[in-house]
Amino acid sequence: VNVINFKFIFFIIIIIIIMVMGNDLIASENETDEANLSVGILCQKDNIINTIPEVYDPINSKYGIDVSEFQGKIHWDTVFDQCVDFIFVRASEGITIQDKFYGENMTVLTEKNFFSGPYHFFVIGDDPEKQISNFVSQIKSYRSPNLAPVIDIEETSFVYTPKQDKKEIQDTLLKALKLVEEKTGCAPIVYTNLTFANKSLDNQLLATYKLWLAD
Repeated sequence: VNVINFKFIFFIIIIIIIMVMGNDLIASENETDEANLSVGILCQKDNIINTIPEVYDPINSKYGIDVSEFQGKIHWDTVFDQCVDFIFVRASEGITIQDKFYGENMTVLTEKNFFSGPYHFFVIGDDPEKQISNFVSQIKSYRSPNLAPVIDIEETSFVYTPKQDKKEIQDTLLKALKLVEEKTGCAPIVYTNLTFANKSLDNQLLATYKLWLAD
């Protein structure tokens, strides 16, 4: 009886040790996942974004597009035939909207080893921290982008609120950009058009981020 009890106690101890180690491993993976979200995102100096000249050069410039659920189901073979160099896919908008085709689009682009990355449509007036939390939760689900994340801000970013003054816009955008960099390990790219950039984005601190101008 003593031998059986000893074996039973030993078995229980082993089970407890395995459970504790398993919990520690899960916790460790969660911490690593949060700290290294940029796994799969290329921030290296040799990625395609860094080959684009600082001044527009029609010969050496790269041609990129952005897509979202508004295009519906995309016929990718047609897109690839159009000499597109890179594609950004809408992941989210504001604090609650997540693009329903993001996962499908990124999966196709990853399988094709195509230069692609996620973008967030920034809503002026929405809390920047909640917006980036929404963005990160979406791109975290699909570890496929190989380009730095993008924040899209333009005239249509005034969705729910009256137009804010320039300082408010710049302060909230800068906060959002810093949060993206902290959570992904990559300095994000700002996507906008020339008119909005000249009118609302003249803060020198924004010059530290790459700018993608809509054509």
